[in-house]
Amino acid sequence: SGAVMNDPVLADGKLYFSTLAKEVVEMDLSTGDIRTLLTTTGEIWASPLLVNDKLVAGDMSGYVYCVDINTAEPVWTTDKVTADKIGFIASPVALDEDLVLLIDENGETIVYDMDGKSVAQRSQNLTVYTTPAVLENGSFVVLPVSADGEIKAYTASLKEDWVYVHASDKSGSKTESTETPVSEEGK
Repeated sequence: SGAVMNDPVLADGKLYFSTLAKEVVEMDLSTGDIRTLLTTTGEIWASPLLVNDKLVAGDMSGYVYCVDINTAEPVWTTDKVTADKIGFIASPVALDEDLVLLIDENGETIVYDMDGKSVAQRSQNLTVYTTPAVLENGSFVVLPVSADGEIKAYTASLKEDWVYVHASDKSGSKTESTETPVSEEGK
């Protein structure tokens, strides 16, 4: 197999991980049995996501896959959703049991329902390598690679919720940080 570039997922005595060999693998920890659940078009850098009995993964070729973990049968696969040579480094996250969020390395953000339908999409022109964090209110936080230390939060419908900027004065000394809520007009 290929190298593992992400965190494995543990559930019900099984370990799920994706590899640079273009596959997602399930390992039964009690027996040591290994089963390939999914073979993809591109390498997979991000961890897979388990939602009930479904596994979701995005590859470095820009495709998103969903497979049933019991049968290893595909549930759905998207057409290529990212630009050429742009893929998913950030792991997919569940916004709830019915919605999955994926963000590619250029900040293209897509929310899918568990039937594979895109329900929201937003282009952000950000470089993103980290997995978004989901907040208790259903919003999620994105940590883009930026020189200004900006952090953004969005709602599940991909409207900007708030922005955090770590401010500096002109001498480069750090000053107090600010969180700016987005007005209702900006949503």
